[in-house]
Amino acid sequence: MRLRLRTRYSVLETPAIFPVHNIGAGGNTPPYWEIHLKYPDYPRIETVMVNTYFILKRPNLLQEIARVGGLHRYWRYEKLIVLADSGGYLLIQDTHRKLASKRRQVPDPPIDLKLEDETPQELILRTQEAIRADLAIPLDYPLSRELHDNPITHLAEIEKRLRATARNTAQAYHRKRDKYMVILAPVHAVNRETLELYLKYLRQELRQVAGMDVGDVPGYTIGSLVPIVHSRERLRKLLTTITKTLRSNYGEDKLIHVLGTTGPTTIPVLLRAGVNTMDAKTFIICAAKRLYYTPQTYRRVKLTQLEKLPCKCPICRRHTPETLRQNTRDLTLHNLYVLIKRLQEETAKAK
Repeated sequence: MRLRLRTRYSVLETPAIFPVHNIGAGGNTPPYWEIHLKYPDYPRIETVMVNTYFILKRPNLLQEIARVGGLHRYWRYEKLIVLADSGGYLLIQDTHRKLASKRRQVPDPPIDLKLEDETPQELILRTQEAIRADLAIPLDYPLSRELHDNPITHLAEIEKRLRATARNTAQAYHRKRDKYMVILAPVHAVNRETLELYLKYLRQELRQVAGMDVGDVPGYTIGSLVPIVHSRERLRKLLTTITKTLRSNYGEDKLIHVLGTTGPTTIPVLLRAGVNTMDAKTFIICAAKRLYYTPQTYRRVKLTQLEKLPCKCPICRRHTPETLRQNTRDLTLHNLYVLIKRLQEETAKAK
């Protein structure tokens, strides 16, 4: 489904992929928005996803980004559309680990853990505003594979996480200061029943805390699908249930983003389920492992298994399997190219 959403400096046109950039976490992710300068026939990329937690962990970096006026100006490209995932659960785990180390045990962190005088949600929100994120995801609590596979046994834990996510989301809408930053409400579920339960909690929290309803939010981001990403039928059924419920009850014009499930073989599933945008990171991980996305079969193969590169993209035209194996950044760009082309192909089929 195609949507247009005005952002701080630009307009987001869907469907779109937000490639993950590891700013704050190290790594070797390239500035995607500059690729076409070196490779003119490479698709232009004007979207990027960052992890707020990693930036928050580097105070000097955060201060520099804030000083120049946000990531757009830090990267010197104002048309860029920045999606800031919270990474907040990592913050809670990190803090709880330090507290628990004195007792030489690290149990699961409590949902309501405080960090000094501020909640993790407040720290995440203020960091997202400091980097001038266009789209932001509040601190949420994902549902693990164990919870997916045994929802009845672990219903109490599921309810606790759903309540906390709903509460944090309402607080984010209530406490947001940056009028240009669009907050996407997280949605987590393992089946239709837990989806309905979460939407009930979200409705209650939004009304009590922010004076709004679920239908008033500008968009949603669907998480907790990574544990079932390799079971395509489970992924398709759950994702379709969520998107149809959101659109039928709260409006067809809402942006729906899906977290952590984008790959060459899952893109068709995501689009058919009605997703507008998606983020991608696996193409980076595959490049680090010297795994190559084939443009014909959309499989991942080891470069050592290829006698020649079966692709005519701007990257592969300059490489052999051996030289590409030595250049993980270019391998990353090839894998991303395949993702973009798959998205374009599937979008054209849907017209």
